[in-house]
Parts: sequence; C-alpha cells; structure tokens
Amino acid sequence: MSQFSQMISPRIHVFIENIKQKTDIVAIIFVSLALAMIIVKIPFAAVFLILGGVFLLLFAKKPLGAMALLILILPISRTAPFKISVLIKGTEPLYLIVIFVFLIGLLNWRDSLKTPRYALLFIMVVLTIFITAVLNSLPNMDLLNMRNVMAGRESLSTAQYILKTLVRPLFYFLPIFIIIKFVKNKDDLHFTIKFINIAVLILALAILYIFLVLVPGKGGARLANEYYTLHLGIGRNALGDFFILSFPFMLARYYLKKDILNILSIAVSILAVSFLYSRTAYLTIALGLIIFLVITKRAKFLPIFIVIAFGLTLVVSESIVERASKGLDSGDRNAISAGRIDNQWIPLLKEYIDDPQKFLFGNGRFAIVNSRSVAMGYTPDSMLQPHNMYLEQFLDTGIILFIITLSFFGFIILKFFRSLKNIKDPTIKEYQSAVFVSIISFFIAGMTGRSLFPSGKNAFLWLSIGLGVAIVQMIQNNSDSESNA
Repeated sequence: MSQFSQMISPRIHVFIENIKQKTDIVAIIFVSLALAMIIVKIPFAAVFLILGGVFLLLFAKKPLGAMALLILILPISRTAPFKISVLIKGTEPLYLIVIFVFLIGLLNWRDSLKTPRYALLFIMVVLTIFITAVLNSLPNMDLLNMRNVMAGRESLSTAQYILKTLVRPLFYFLPIFIIIKFVKNKDDLHFTIKFINIAVLILALAILYIFLVLVPGKGGARLANEYYTLHLGIGRNALGDFFILSFPFMLARYYLKKDILNILSIAVSILAVSFLYSRTAYLTIALGLIIFLVITKRAKFLPIFIVIAFGLTLVVSESIVERASKGLDSGDRNAISAGRIDNQWIPLLKEYIDDPQKFLFGNGRFAIVNSRSVAMGYTPDSMLQPHNMYLEQFLDTGIILFIITLSFFGFIILKFFRSLKNIKDPTIKEYQSAVFVSIISFFIAGMTGRSLFPSGKNAFLWLSIGLGVAIVQMIQNNSDSESNA
C-alpha cells in the first residue's frame, strides 16, 4: 500500500499543478475579457480598476501608506470627480478607496497593535449611539423627504435613507481603526501628521483659487459660500472645520522644524481661512493658537502673535473685518449669534423640557425637522441641525445618551491631557499637545455648529482621536520596555 501511495503521489501532484496552470489561464482570459468590456462600456470604471490594482500592489504591506492617500482625499471627497459612481450608485471612489484601505489593513492585521480597552469601549459607545439615533429617526422620514424635495433632492426609501444616513458616514469614521492599529512609533506618527498637513494645504490652495479667480468681484460671505459649495461640495463653515482640527498640527510641525515649507503652510492656511468668512473659524483658530502656546510653555510668544494679528486687521479686506466683528458693536446676543439663541436654541430647549419623552430619549437624527419650533415658524423649515453640536446631540438622543456621549469624550480628552506629563520624547509630546488642542478647538467650535455624529465634515476629528490613542499606546509600550529593562 505504501509503495502504491509513493507511485501515485507524484502523478496526483502533477495533475493538480496542470489544473492550477489551466485555471490561471482561464482566469486571465476571463479578467481580460471583463476588463475589455468595461473599457468599451465604462471607461471611468476601467481606469479606476486599473488604479485600484496598482494601489493594492504599492500598498499591500503599507497600511499607513494607503491611509495617507485616503487622508489626502478626505477634505476634497465631495468634489465632482469623487461623486461619479464607478459601476453602480454607491460605488463612488471615496468609498472604494476606504474599502481598499481596510482590505490592506486586514492583510496586515497580524502585525497590528491591540486596540486598548478604553478606546474600543469609546468607539462602541459612539457607534451604538449613532446607530440608535438613526433608527429612531425612521418615523420622521416623511418630513425628511419633504425637506429633500424642497431642496431639489430626491425622496429616499427606507433602505436608501439608512444607506445615506448610517452606512456612508461610517466610511469617514472607520479610519480611526487604521490609525490606532498601525501608528506604532514616532516615524509613523510623523508620517501620518505630515499627510494631514499636506491635505489641508491642498484644500487651502483650492479655496484661494476659487475665491481669487472664480468668485466675481471677490463678493462677500454668501457669494463665496455658493462657489465653495459648487466646487468643493461643502459650505464655508464645514470647510473651516478641517482647518480648526488641523491647525494645531501645523503649529507642532513648525516648532519641530522651522523650515520655509511649514511657514508657508501656516500662512497659506490662515489666508484661506480668512476667505471663508467663518467667524467660528477665526475665533477658534485664534483660541487654539493661545491654548497651544500655553500648554507647550511658549506663552512668551503671545504678544508677538497679538501684534501680528492686529497688523493683519489693517490690511485684510474690509468685508472680512466686517464679518468677523458682526454684531459685536450692538452687544446684543441675538445679533452676535445671527438670531440663533432667541429664535432657535431657546424655543427648542423649552419644547423638550415640556415633553418628558423627547427630553429623556430624543427624537432621532435630524430631530429638529419634527419639532414644534419648525412647525410654528420659530426655526427655518430648511434646517436639519440647530447650529450647535451639543444641542443637536441632546435633541437627537435625549439627555441620557447626551450625558453618556459627553462623559466618554471628556474621558478621552482628559486621558490625552494627562499623558503629556509622562512623555519624554519632545517630538511625541509636541504632537500629543497638538492632538489635545485640535479636539478642544473642535469642542469650542461646537457652540455654533459641528456634530459629534460621524460625517465627512468631522472626518479629521476621528483621525485626531486615533492619533491620541496611538500616542498613549507608545508611552505605555515605552514604559513597559523600560520596566522590563
């Protein structure tokens, strides 16, 4: 029996190899025919598939390299080229690129770091509350579809609504896993933050081009906003969020390396922000600068920056100065808040206080559309959020989940801040300071907008949190290594 097995075994091996060779040939012919059909019928899909293959070959063992490409795309992900479906609706380039990044992450999962328990719990809480809010909003779909039709958008089925409101925003949130899993050391940290700054620099140059070349007469806030929305896919306030979250990283890179590129990046970004006409961006970036200088013990430079800021007010456009100081001369809170305090926030709060069920459990995502304030005309019926992320979170989820959300974010922010005193490496400490200021700046800006639910507009928030977690892991691993030594 043994001799028979020895005789037959090589033949079986040869037979299997022949099948493999023929299978490869058949597969190559099939893929070639399919690609030829795609080239003839859908040229854009063919180009994207070819680029996808190159992408996989280049970054198969470099998950952070793939992540860097995604970071570059995030601020411009709503521009026209990224809205074109590759094959069918829902296969837009951004979503496919995110899938590619995660496939590469899965291929390298064995070499990844373990997600800390507190970070995993934070992620689970954020996702659970988000999913709960979306599902609780399903009874409001008729009103939401009415808003869509009024705005010239199509009415959505339940499946389409869940895909758009729940699934697609997760593509902007999930990269937090890649950051936590694969940012292992100072070089990885430096590499990732460098690409965040490059992405924002590209966005800044796009804003400058649109404003200086395309906007007729260099018009005010409303006209500029129309052009930003047309060409970049989002309005000026949402564009400001990318700068609010990334500006501390620009400062960190400048203090680590005072070269001309980092100086120009800061200058170009500030210039671009000035053309956004976003008072929140003006104030938050200024406060972020102050907080960064204070926690990095560079407060002695504050007078210099104040003089520079005052000098800028003398040379910038009059329309920018007028926008930045709007309502301040009157001292009226309603004028300063553009009517939001008395006409929107207070009526909405009173409505929820009078309704125990809404107060405790909220009314689902975009709860404002089903509010008494909108029905009675206190709040514009075109609004889907109340221009205050704290109020939005409360309206959508209720007081219980609102407190849980803020508690977990507070815990994360405090953990990052406390980690600063344990960091010995100056580069890592500089970057963790930037992470802390980035998130704090976002929470300050939340008083006039933003959102704590995953979305394309706050994509950089999740990157910042992921970087903070990665740095805490580095500190812990270094501490363990020293203890073992």
